[in-house]
Amino acid sequence: MAFTGFSRPQAFFARRPKLEPEINLIALIDLLLVVLIFVLVSSTLTTWSQLGLQLASSRAGTELRSGGLRVAVLRDGSLRIGEAQVLNGLDASALVKALKDAQTRHGGVPPSMLIYADRLAPHGAVVRVMDAARLAGIERVGLVTQKD
Repeated sequence: MAFTGFSRPQAFFARRPKLEPEINLIALIDLLLVVLIFVLVSSTLTTWSQLGLQLASSRAGTELRSGGLRVAVLRDGSLRIGEAQVLNGLDASALVKALKDAQTRHGGVPPSMLIYADRLAPHGAVVRVMDAARLAGIERVGLVTQKD
């Protein structure tokens, strides 16, 4: 017995119109927004850890409450105010202005500031930051230490 093929009507084998491929933009936008949020959150967390601060240790300290403006005093006496780049050689009036600007960007209420000072940072640089904070109207100033 020989194979003769199918005996079906031609309509069964008629070509269907091809669908044009299209990119689903909604899913792509959702994915990009999630990646953007992840990058923004992780970049602010890593910058403070990358400063390499060796904080002084204390046994009598209290738990750190989040909030307030963060200022880092590095080993060489340079400053980092909030998320700004490292600042060198600011005089007193420029430091007060930078603290006021950072406080308004941070929300301004309540006026508080946390100082992350390296244990080898010059004492004068820390005092200069505390003095500028008072002149800028920041009422509560705290020093961040490691638990001993």
